[in-house]
Parts: sequence; structure tokens; C-alpha cells
Amino acid sequence: MLLHFGWIDHSDWKAQLSQTGQAAGLSEETYTYKLIPIVGEYRLNTPVTLLKGVGKKTAKIFEAEGIKTVRELKNYQGNNQKLLEFKQKLENLE
Repeated sequence: MLLHFGWIDHSDWKAQLSQTGQAAGLSEETYTYKLIPIVGEYRLNTPVTLLKGVGKKTAKIFEAEGIKTVRELKNYQGNNQKLLEFKQKLENLE
């Protein structure tokens, strides 16, 4: 999911663990109870590298199969077990 609508306060932000860099994030609780996901066709154009669980290793598998977007993954007809697992997760989101 790319877009969410809602209200967050400064207290909702979680500081990064390391003191280097400028990263901060939101808790799962904030996403669950304070932000509403905006669904729509645009989500199919999301890069597969933004899917939960996709790291460098899995990104290379997607790249080798020519899959760059969620739409391409959804239409995947190959037999790579790893990609089929991610494709199944997409079906569970719908």
C-alpha cells in the first residue's frame, strides 16, 4: 500500500535505533488504527521492491524474471516458487 489518509501526532513517530542518518518510522499500531489505506488501480504500478519481505536477494529474482511492478507480478505465469508465493500474498490482499 502506498497511500494512507489519517492523522498522526509527533508522538506516533518512532526514532531510529542508530544515531546516524535521518530515518524514523511509524508503528504498526499507527498504520492500523490511525491511517486508512487508499485503495485503487494505482497500487498495481507499485514497484515490487516495496512489497513487505522483498530484500536484495528477492529483488534480484524479480529482476531476473523481468518483473518490476505489482501488476507484472499479478500477471506472472512462470513457475518460480518464490515469485508464486508473493503472487499468492497479493491475492490475499484483495
